[in-house]
Order: sequence, then structure tokens, then C-alpha cells
Amino acid sequence: MSTSKCDTNLSSELAVDHVYTDFNRIFVPIFVPIIIVLGLTTNGVFLYTLYRIGEMRTITNFFLGHLAVADGCLLLDSSFQWLISYINSPLDIGFSFRTSVGCALPNLFIYVFYFASVFLVTVVIMERYVAICHPMVYRCSLVDRYQRMSIVVASFIWTISLVLAMFSLTHSIPHSICVEWPDKQEYKTFPDVVWNCQHDERWCSQCKYVLMMADLCQFLICISVVGFMSISISYCLIRGEMKSRQISIRSLDTTRARLHLSRMVMTNAFVFFVCLTPFEIINLDDAIKTFTGKYLFNLSVNTKQYIIWVGRITMIINSAINPIIYSAVNPRYREAVCRACCFGVTLNRSTRTPPRTYDSLDKTNAQELKNMSLGQNTNNIINGLDASKEKKDVSLNGSRQSPDVFQQAVSL
Repeated sequence: MSTSKCDTNLSSELAVDHVYTDFNRIFVPIFVPIIIVLGLTTNGVFLYTLYRIGEMRTITNFFLGHLAVADGCLLLDSSFQWLISYINSPLDIGFSFRTSVGCALPNLFIYVFYFASVFLVTVVIMERYVAICHPMVYRCSLVDRYQRMSIVVASFIWTISLVLAMFSLTHSIPHSICVEWPDKQEYKTFPDVVWNCQHDERWCSQCKYVLMMADLCQFLICISVVGFMSISISYCLIRGEMKSRQISIRSLDTTRARLHLSRMVMTNAFVFFVCLTPFEIINLDDAIKTFTGKYLFNLSVNTKQYIIWVGRITMIINSAINPIIYSAVNPRYREAVCRACCFGVTLNRSTRTPPRTYDSLDKTNAQELKNMSLGQNTNNIINGLDASKEKKDVSLNGSRQSPDVFQQAVSL
């Protein structure tokens, strides 16, 4: 075998370590297409529910809708790359595209959707934090402003995600690898040359490190913010429920509605960051190696490949199950999905009173308190007028009776 035309040679010992295992041969061609269909179905049904059910168009669901778009696109891009690479190469380090565009664009899209997903999950938690822990600020001044600014915030998230993902464009050099296979019958049909993509350091030698640090810093900052705000939300919800039990049933129902939504959002964030942790472990290990020259965990090749595989699996599964988490944790979302898809439910908008949304609960409660105070003031005024009228009638009756008493005295 001639190796003069190859960029790198791969020894037989390393080649055997990178060959797809029996688990890979079952999971990739069978379960990955199933996850793709499941993910597109769940995210599509969620987006259709937001479109069909008007009261589901809240600020929280606006960002969750963008998250569904990012998850669906990330699932499609990463899964199809996985399938195509599996079909075209027997090694898990192989790649199917052999042009600069084929190397650069798929990675660009993956990083855009990945960064956007992390930002969107964090923004949803921040919105719930303000609504639960600072309700007066949220009700009085920020609800209408949030509705106007939600599009601006979403646009900023997608823009900053694209800017950060631009550093992955250096991963655009097709790289040929000549493989020395062991002299065994099972490797006779394997190709002698495989391809993958490498970073182009001619015009940006530090871009891959910038991308790696941007990914790691974003993950650590966002998971810290989400953790702090989730603890604060839980404390505020517990305290609010205890107070609501002492006020009224209506306040208790409102608190429970907020509890369902906040629990759903926090569960989604927890599952999201847990599924991304395997990739970030490898990223952290590579970052420490870059700056110190030594690996922190000192993982073997097989262990690192195993963690990468676990990260791939959990990432595509997370992109598919987010809408399932919404429906499993929140009963209002289950009802909305049934109404949107008409699973034995008849939609009659003219006769059915639509349930109040979570954002409208705050406005409605504030309006109810205002009406109660106005009504109480009105009743006090009416009662005062009635009391003054009664006093006036008594005085008039007394003045009318006084001449009769005088006449009786004269007659006596």
C-alpha cells in the first residue's frame, strides 16, 4: 500500500481501536433513525400546538418554540452526519465529505444550534426567575416590555450563536489517512484510505482554541446561572404556596399553575445540562492539556471514545425528548397537545371558555385586586349615601310631626 498520497498514517493498533463496535453497528443504523423520527415528531407537535392554541403563545413558550427549532435542526444535522460517516467509513474518526465546504458547513450548523440551545434554556430559566421571585416587577413594568423585547432577545441569541460558531469554519481541511489494517480476514474489505476534517491553521491558528474556550465558558456560566436561579425559584415557590394556603383558593390555584410551569422548565434544564456533560468533560480535558501540557483525567483512547459516544447519544436523545418532558410534568401542556391534535377532544371555541395562560394569571390577579378595591370603595360610598339618606328622612319625619304635637298641647 502506498502512503505517499496520504496526509497521515494510522497504525494497525490504533486503527483497531477506532473500528465501530458491535453496539455501534446496531445503534447507528437502527436506533438513530428512530430517534430522528421521534424528535421531529415531538418538536413538530409542540410547534403545531403553539400555532393552534392561542393561549399557549406566552413569553415562556415563545423561547421554548425557538428551542424546539434549534433541537430539531441539531438533531437532523448531527444524526445525518453520523449516519453518512457510518456508511462511508469503518472508523469512527472518518468523515464522508472530501471538500472544504463539506467539512465547514455541517460543523457550523451544529455549533450554531448547540450554542442557541444553551442560551435559550438559560433565558427561559431567567424569565421564570423574574416572574416567580420578583412578581411585582414582572407584573407592573416588565410583562408588556418582555412581549415586545422577546423577538429582540431571540434575534440576539441566534446572532451571537452564529458569531461564536464562525470560529468552527477553520475546521475545513479534508485530511486523508492511510490505514494499516491487521493481516486478518475481517479487515480485507476495509478501505486503505479514510478521510476526516482538520483545522486550517494558515489564517487562524488559534481559532480552534477560541471555539473550545467559548464552548466551555458558555457551558460553565450558563449552568451556574441556571443552578442558582433554579434554587431561588424553588424557594420562592415553596414560600408562595404556604402563603397562598392562608389567603384563598384562587391564589393557591395560581401558585400551583406557576409551580407546574417552573417545575417543567427546571426539569428540562436539568436534563439538558446532564446530557451535555459528557462532551464538556472531554472539552475541559482538552482545554487543560492546551494550557498546561498535561491532561487532567488522563483518559485512554477507548475511554475517551466511549465518553464521546455517550455524549452523542445523550445529545440527540435530549433534542428529541424535550416536548415529552413538557407534557409529562405539566398537565396544561398535555391538555393543549390533546386540543391541538384533537385526540378525542372537540374544539368548540364559541362555547368553551379558554383556560387562562400563565402570563395572563398575573394580569388577571392584579386586575381582580384592583376591581375588588374599587368595588369595596364603591360599596362604602353607597352605604354612606344610604346612611345619610336615612338620617335625612328621619329628620324630615321629625319636623313633620312637631306641629301635631303642638296642636295636641294647645287642645289640652
